Amino acid sequence: MLLFNVTVSTSAPLNPSDFCDTLVPQRKLAMSTTTLRLEETLRERIAFLAQAFGQTPHNFMVEALAQKADEAEWKLSMQQEAHRRDVALQAGEPGVEWHEMRAYLQGRLETSLPKSKASGQ
Repeated sequence: MLLFNVTVSTSAPLNPSDFCDTLVPQRKLAMSTTTLRLEETLRERIAFLAQAFGQTPHNFMVEALAQKADEAEWKLSMQQEAHRRDVALQAGEPGVEWHEMRAYLQGRLETSLPKSKASGQ
């Protein structure tokens, strides 16, 4: 296994002094270092892909970690919303019956399809 250092950043709020002459935001970032243990084959894959996309392996990994964190936050929020709705249903709040939802979704699908597809042709 190879040790690979990854720097993860968090950004502070922007202020007018964060902008350069071309109005491209220049964020002042607080950086910390995290060490990842990567198998050699994964490190090689990352290096190859980073080069193919014109990135450094560091930037490739930071973007991948940020994307994974975004996905995990979205998944967690969906799970929390599902739990909240389940608790509300269990407490007696009204819901939508499946046959009603199915008819609604089929109606939306039929109105969004071109005429030839909606008529079954």
